[in-house]
Amino acid sequence: MFPPTTGNNVVLLEGAKNAHQAWYELVEQANYHLHLLFYIWCDDKVGRTLRDQLIVKAQQGVSVRVLYDAVGSFDLPNDFFEALIHAGGKVAKFLPVTLLRAPLLNFRNHRKLLIADGHAAYTGGINVGDEYLAWQDIGITLSGAGVNQLQEVFVEDWFYCTGEELTDADYFCRYDLHHTVSDTATCSVIASGPDQHFNATREMVFLTITQARSRLWIATPYFIPDEALLLALRTAVYRGVDVRILVPRDSDSRLCQRASRAYYTELLEAGVLINEYRGMLHAKATLIDNQGVLIGSANLDSRSFKLNFELSAVLSSESLCRQLQAWYEGLLASSDRVFRSDLDRVGYGDRMVISLAHLLSPLL
Repeated sequence: MFPPTTGNNVVLLEGAKNAHQAWYELVEQANYHLHLLFYIWCDDKVGRTLRDQLIVKAQQGVSVRVLYDAVGSFDLPNDFFEALIHAGGKVAKFLPVTLLRAPLLNFRNHRKLLIADGHAAYTGGINVGDEYLAWQDIGITLSGAGVNQLQEVFVEDWFYCTGEELTDADYFCRYDLHHTVSDTATCSVIASGPDQHFNATREMVFLTITQARSRLWIATPYFIPDEALLLALRTAVYRGVDVRILVPRDSDSRLCQRASRAYYTELLEAGVLINEYRGMLHAKATLIDNQGVLIGSANLDSRSFKLNFELSAVLSSESLCRQLQAWYEGLLASSDRVFRSDLDRVGYGDRMVISLAHLLSPLL
């Protein structure tokens, strides 16, 4: 976890369409270098549009580097980036899997990141693909000292995959905080992965739950907490914190959805409010009190806490918090609240499926 930086400007991107537009603008404005890291890159309209824009920038002399996960983008054609490479761009896969490296199916780079000239960046939960246009998701663009922290994450991942050292000071920016005229958001970047003895993302999630004093609103597509996080959520309610959990009703992973429902009973009995959004919710965000925000790529499950390389940003900004609150409340209006009585009406067959999914939850 990086130390907090001040003087950052943060823009909330509600929905994949706004995120895609932000990507295109960041790429268009770049004059020196573009660094992109995504878990999933699809061979579809969005994927080809972003690739073709990168080809144009590479032809203009901009240094372009693309890193994508070999498993997340497993169906991407081998020649997809051929024209970009021919134009001078550099492309790498994160941990390609072979028969001799099958265990690496688990250690995936789930991060989403786009950096332009070291001055501005995107991060969040949205991958490169058309599918996300139909889902509820969010991301942020960031300018300010926090971009240097995101750049460090990319530099380390790129070096691991390619051996190329990006140590030139031109990849990083100096920010005169005394003359920052934009929103003074505080930002601290969290990069975590299975290489850490104590997972930084899980530690931060636990800290936000235990430190919340008035509000803790969580949105996550996959909700499979461990015992410590369950205890922290329950005791937050006992302290008088307004604890809410928003998950999708129409999940793209039925197994994860059923595993999530195994935790409903004890949380509802403790006073946690649970809502299921009528659609697919892919956003990973948490509101903490009146100015704290946690946004990134990490889900609230064992895979994000133990097996994946994740990237999140802890932000302190009252204006950002208000925007995220409005977004969250808008989703609640299209959600169904879960009550204890709903669980009593679940049939025996569904209960068995939920129990089985719960047994598998450490692997999900």
